[in-house]
Amino acid sequence: MDLIWKNMIRTMHPHEFTRNLGLTRIIQPSVQNAAQAEKVCAERKIALAMHLYFMDMLEQSVAFATKFPPQTDVFISTDSAEKKVQIEAAFAGEKLHSVTVFVVENRGRDVAAFLCDLAPHLQGYDYACFMHDKKAIQTKPGSVGASFGYVCNENVCKNAAHVLNVLCEFENDPYLGILCPPYPSHGLYFLNMCSGGWGPNFENTKKLLKELGLNVPISGEESPIAPFGSVFWFRPKALQPLFQHGWHHEDFPPEPLPQDGTISHAIERIYPFVAQAAGYYPAVVMSSSFAVLRSDTMQAYATGMIRPLARVFDCTTYWAASTAAIAFAAKRHLFGVYGPYANTRRRHARNWLRDNLPAPAYKGLITTKRAIFGPRHGPYED
Repeated sequence: MDLIWKNMIRTMHPHEFTRNLGLTRIIQPSVQNAAQAEKVCAERKIALAMHLYFMDMLEQSVAFATKFPPQTDVFISTDSAEKKVQIEAAFAGEKLHSVTVFVVENRGRDVAAFLCDLAPHLQGYDYACFMHDKKAIQTKPGSVGASFGYVCNENVCKNAAHVLNVLCEFENDPYLGILCPPYPSHGLYFLNMCSGGWGPNFENTKKLLKELGLNVPISGEESPIAPFGSVFWFRPKALQPLFQHGWHHEDFPPEPLPQDGTISHAIERIYPFVAQAAGYYPAVVMSSSFAVLRSDTMQAYATGMIRPLARVFDCTTYWAASTAAIAFAAKRHLFGVYGPYANTRRRHARNWLRDNLPAPAYKGLITTKRAIFGPRHGPYED
């Protein structure tokens, strides 16, 4: 089995085997193995790295940290001495092994703080988590950005039992290198993430891999199993090739940071490939309650995309769908008929009006018809 795992990690894109082997971790909200969890906390070194910028989110950040076991060492970066005082006061008295706060240069945001200032302190730890107070203020409306933060925090650190169960996942699988929350699929993120998650960042990620001297399978056709949002679990050993690069804040663009396509966005996507180069694999982690929400949401998305096709084609069998598609194309080309659903007088009349009236007149007519006779909800298919 070791030979299989090592060869698979060395030669395959992680997306292939993590999906085919069902390696996504679904974490329960109660401790699954109390004896093992206690042993892990006693015998392994656990760290939490945090970059805190928004003081109006400080209470939430403290709540995140207090879900970790009392043996955890916490390393926090922020951008001013005033914020450091507030953070130290907020964490005073919390049941954590140690809390250390650093004032760092305000350039490169959480990614630069993680690699330049926090990573050097994580050497020698067995398991670690990185988080930052994610607000995504560039995304409008603000609820969309806030929901991105929810996706990250809910699946990385739902509650104290969730944290212990995640630690046991690492303990039970020596090849597990990084656990990422699922990519966001709501709002404006849907098209980007569901189309691969690369955006304009494939070439700059490949370039960074080359600069790091890493040779791993990477493809623009397969999504990176990456911590979008930069909140994730990892083994520090798995990210050593990245940590040892010698990062400086000058490597990152100054503010205002572009919304996409920067070195920070490349780093966000390179984590799983770095872990793979170190002999580990990445996987997705979800709380059990979020997994249900995710499944229902994806089913709704699929239904929303497929339903318009089902109205036009009989999609119950491959043969029916293919013959309906051919018939639809022939009818549309030869007779201007819009498919099987058009075979009623009412629909024939509507289609004729749509084709022969000016668009504003047709829209006004249909709006009036719907106001009087219905239907009064749902999209009006063309």
